[in-house]
Amino acid sequence: MAELKTSKRSEILDSLVHVGNVFNTERDFDQLLDTIVAETVRILGADRASLFLLDEKSNQIWSKIATGLNKGQEIRLKKNQGIVGSVISTGKALNIPDAYGDPRFNRKIDQFTGYDTKNILCFPLKTFEGEVIGAFQVLNKEEGSFTHEDEQTLSLLASQACVAIENVQQYRKSVERHETLSTENQHLKKQLVGKYAYPAFVGDSPPILDVKKAMDKVSTTNANVLITGESGTGKELIARAVHSKSARANRRFVALNCAALPESLLESELFGIEKGVATGVAKRIGYFEQADQGTLFLDEIGEMPIAMQAKLLRTLQEQAFMRVGGSREIQVDVRVIAASNHDLWQAIQDGKFREDLFYRLNVFPIHLPALRDRGNDIPMLAKFILGNVVEKMNLSEKFFSDESLEAVLTYSWPGNVRELENTIERAVILTDGPLVDLKSTVVEMGLGGPGAVAAEMAAAPPASGSLGQRNFDPEHPNMKDAVKSLEIEMISEVLEQTRGNQIRAAKTLGISREGLRKKMARYNLERRSG
Repeated sequence: MAELKTSKRSEILDSLVHVGNVFNTERDFDQLLDTIVAETVRILGADRASLFLLDEKSNQIWSKIATGLNKGQEIRLKKNQGIVGSVISTGKALNIPDAYGDPRFNRKIDQFTGYDTKNILCFPLKTFEGEVIGAFQVLNKEEGSFTHEDEQTLSLLASQACVAIENVQQYRKSVERHETLSTENQHLKKQLVGKYAYPAFVGDSPPILDVKKAMDKVSTTNANVLITGESGTGKELIARAVHSKSARANRRFVALNCAALPESLLESELFGIEKGVATGVAKRIGYFEQADQGTLFLDEIGEMPIAMQAKLLRTLQEQAFMRVGGSREIQVDVRVIAASNHDLWQAIQDGKFREDLFYRLNVFPIHLPALRDRGNDIPMLAKFILGNVVEKMNLSEKFFSDESLEAVLTYSWPGNVRELENTIERAVILTDGPLVDLKSTVVEMGLGGPGAVAAEMAAAPPASGSLGQRNFDPEHPNMKDAVKSLEIEMISEVLEQTRGNQIRAAKTLGISREGLRKKMARYNLERRSG
């Protein structure tokens, strides 16, 4: 008898080695589960076997991998239903010699499958960390009931099966991640046709040439970058371009707008959250973890709550963090590019931004010029955008009228490149023929508040002569001079009304405080805010 047991044990061990090899080489998930079930039936001398997995999202247990089921047939149960539900809920194995005599047995499954269950051996599938992800069940021993030796064998099989399932799931995630990265890279390559394909890069004015030189220098390093500039100047596009030209280009570029989320959600979005922190909360990977080996872009960093700034600072210093509800540190290698349209120095003075965080982010500053400060880049940029819009809408070629090109130079574009793009797209939609009259279109739209497009573009008649020839005539001022006079008058009047309060004045004028300060400096109006 002892020889028979030894011989049988040896046979089982040989079978387990074979099964282990199959499990570790199979990459097709459904095929792997089929193999697990078939080999288990053979080794244990059972009639049937089923493998159930826990679906956390629906709080159900499901199986479509079972001997005796038709292909595509699926069993779904509530998490705590039946013998399987009991095993998954408790994490403990069950050996049931008489299925119908056990009150936990769900007879509806037999009714559904047309099977007559006599005895059951069921083991939990546990990960290395002890998390139950499903259950392994065998039915109807060919001779008698399932023995203690069968329990040991199924325990080994369940352990191997769980490792194999985790491996395949990780493999699938890896493949999906690779496909996602590949798609992102292809998308970036399409966007970066040529060295600088974004509208923000079009032009050769000194300010934009300075930006390009700065990008070329910093892209070859891992230094953190702080991009400043008014809203709509293309800060995220610059960040993407820096990433795409860096050694991290084949890794992920992850973007988060710090102003778009309340403080209560920002931490979990940045650092992730562990499963079970609250009822029904699933594990979630945060932006830092997603950007490992790549680049994390933090837009509107000036809007980040001061408490979160402290946590971000520590993460930048240590390159490590803990998920919300977690107990272990996660090491990452992330390059951070931050952006702000606010004056961060003023925010530091006001106690709204940490000075030490500023220095961590401001390793390499890049300031994007406002569109109005880029001079003759604007007509070139307008033509570039028009070509993009026409191509996107699959239209025949269109051109700007001379008045349109003159108009784009005289308007101050408070919304910068983004406003110019939107305005041109509207003009194309409203234009029937090949000639796009941008000036007329915008005036008809009547956009904006103080300093609006309509007011600025219609403030004076077009200058005589060709584009760029603006000889000043005191009796017949051109549009640019008229706009300048109008801006000086409006700013002076509003500053007087607000008693020099620049914040209130900027709000009244419908521009940013930084924009107001630049205009005041340009027109020598600083003394009026005293």
